[in-house]
Amino acid sequence: MIDLHTTLRGRVWKFGDSVDSSQLSGGSHTSSDGGDNLKGTCLTSLRPEFSREVQPGDVLVAGDNFGCGSARTSAVHALHACGIAAVLAESISRIYLRNSIALALPIFVVPGITKLAEDGDTLEINYTDGVVRNTKSGNTLPVARLPGSVEKIYQAGGIAQVIASELAARGIVPD
Repeated sequence: MIDLHTTLRGRVWKFGDSVDSSQLSGGSHTSSDGGDNLKGTCLTSLRPEFSREVQPGDVLVAGDNFGCGSARTSAVHALHACGIAAVLAESISRIYLRNSIALALPIFVVPGITKLAEDGDTLEINYTDGVVRNTKSGNTLPVARLPGSVEKIYQAGGIAQVIASELAARGIVPD
């Protein structure tokens, strides 16, 4: 369960444009590989220290076209395994955005984010107020509201939980 209305505060890991899903989770890795395997290879082709030094609650900042490449859900699971609290990018590939929402990884398109934050800075993401703030500089950028259906998915902890809840409410118990 993700509470979008709690301010997220985390250390920034900054990446450039076109971070590919295979850089997040290599082609030989799947979601069933387990968190340790996914974490161990996540983004190491771009930042060899990432998987060793990332901490739960850290925030990933990226440029344009984040999550491009194939539609592998393991690319989202890998960031979950690393403990990433949220992703903020200049733009996000459509399939990665959909997978992140379905798997309840908070992800936001924030134009200007790569100018607002540097590696190691601390960001506060206040979704309720619609703002992300760099605690070092005090500078802010707006964070757009998500549709209510997306908020519901985050609140439930993912699309599978929404579906299970809907089925249970109708008296249909999934096998």
